[in-house]
Amino acid sequence: MLVSLTEELRQLKARAEALQILGRRGTSDSLAEREAIAAYAALKNDLADRMKRLDRGAFEGSKRWYELAFETAIRNAHIAMKSPTNTSPKNPGWASSVVNLRFEIDYQLDKLERSPDE
Repeated sequence: MLVSLTEELRQLKARAEALQILGRRGTSDSLAEREAIAAYAALKNDLADRMKRLDRGAFEGSKRWYELAFETAIRNAHIAMKSPTNTSPKNPGWASSVVNLRFEIDYQLDKLERSPDE
């Protein structure tokens, strides 16, 4: 289970990194700007959907520490994405949201990767 959760966070981290790159391109290229807005919205929506699944009890019974860390990562990553989904990457708040998103994912991922398996 720990391996699958860390892999999910790694995938989110890769999406956040790609979003950062796309956002930088989107400040001077209108096509990249539209792609960045769409990618931001998709990631924010995916995080919201994942939170809903966690709220419905994705983990049965007592939660292990790494399940709690994973839930914290998902919630904090979603909270970090403060900019509305239609915000342009030209807006400084958009870039700040993506940086905060990466920080939250990196922080929890580092904790999960440093810890011994179950």
